[in-house]
Amino acid sequence: MAECPIPAPELSVTIDGGRTWESLPLPPPENRPTLFDSDLCEGHSPQLLSPTEGALAVRCSTGLRLNFIYLTRDGGKTWESHLYPGGTLSLLGPRTTLALSQKIYKTVDGGQTWEWIKTVQWDGQFSFVSEQVGWAVARSGEAIALVATTDGANTWQLLKPTIAP
Repeated sequence: MAECPIPAPELSVTIDGGRTWESLPLPPPENRPTLFDSDLCEGHSPQLLSPTEGALAVRCSTGLRLNFIYLTRDGGKTWESHLYPGGTLSLLGPRTTLALSQKIYKTVDGGQTWEWIKTVQWDGQFSFVSEQVGWAVARSGEAIALVATTDGANTWQLLKPTIAP
């Protein structure tokens, strides 16, 4: 899944299929009320579960690199934010999310705590269809491969696709 930069601290939303858009401001994290006073933050990895439930990541570089997951359950009227380990988000359920990079983490409590799952030796473009099943286009130097997991990113198997005549 490619990261799509979104200017923080606001998100553009539509409720009419893209005909009109509205800016929806994100509140700064409760414990860092002045974090968005500079433009050193950007949003990425927007995910939707339903018209009212979604998440996005906010990455800030303020000398330290800080990563926050933002979750909404009411269409963006209110947001819950927590620090997270970084990477692309894959929202798998209302409280379950993967943070995907070479280090893979999982939360089952809406981002309050994160469990390390695995470290891989490649960069990947990930796609999950459930908590257990996912794929990645894995890159290591010039090498590119398609890999799959059926156990929630704990193990990855190399796939050797063939093109049918």
